[in-house]
Amino acid sequence: MTSKPLLCSVKKPVFISAGDSFQSGCCVIDVTFPNVINPQIEEISFRNYYTAYLKIRFKTKEQNEKSPWKSASLRKTLMPDPHCETKAEDYFTITKDDMKVELKNIGSLRFILYQPSPVWKDFSLNDITIYSTRVKLLSEQSLPDWLEDSTAGDGKEDQPTIKGVPAVEDISNGLQHLWSLVAKAGDNKPTSSLGRYEVDGSYEINLLSYT
Repeated sequence: MTSKPLLCSVKKPVFISAGDSFQSGCCVIDVTFPNVINPQIEEISFRNYYTAYLKIRFKTKEQNEKSPWKSASLRKTLMPDPHCETKAEDYFTITKDDMKVELKNIGSLRFILYQPSPVWKDFSLNDITIYSTRVKLLSEQSLPDWLEDSTAGDGKEDQPTIKGVPAVEDISNGLQHLWSLVAKAGDNKPTSSLGRYEVDGSYEINLLSYT
């Protein structure tokens, strides 16, 4: 089992403010998974940009837009001191072990960012990547040992047979013959248009009628 990045849509940060002159020090980033069936989140990685604290909330695909957001994590400290630059641009990883619940069939995530210090006017998260457990498909299963073993003998007696599957040597010969035909077709390709239905730059009606 390995992890793979989930296809997602990361929206632009929305800053929460009260009036034109007062900024609350809170920002929201929403992430949706419109083309993923039953996304199960295992890990979240990102690069901080002057965010002091982070909370993550979620909604499942069964919930509608008016449903309340559920808490996925406790408040995580990204900057030990909001007034200093320590870890202001560090990379972070949040695993499923850091979550309060299992994140299954997720419809959207909401990152709530906090920066109480007035020193930093802008703060956000960059390079957000969300990973899911990758299920091992049938096509990804390992090949038989006798196919992967490069030290196997060349003699037919060393090659096992499988009912319904041609011998390895026959497959190899067939592929070589196929590549030979492709190469010949490429060498004989005309450099100019054959003009099958054209005479002096216009279509010949008799050729079109009898084709």
